Amino acid sequence: MRLALLTIVIVAAGISRANARTDFYCFVTPVGEGCACEGRESCRALDNSNSCVTDPECDDGELGIIICSCKAIPASRRNH
Repeated sequence: MRLALLTIVIVAAGISRANARTDFYCFVTPVGEGCACEGRESCRALDNSNSCVTDPECDDGELGIIICSCKAIPASRRNH
């Protein structure tokens, strides 16, 4: 699951690269809905989005970006 999430985030990051901005994306997986973000220093956009039902889990930034993910609120109840 973590590898699939990492792949989704890297592909999404490649589509819309921004130097100082952090973006987050929500998606549906076979096990439920989730959100993820990539950021150079933090993933505050995801923290501030109110799209998560769990606290975001983040990696240590070894790839040069920080990647965070969480279990998402269903899209029908999400503001994003």
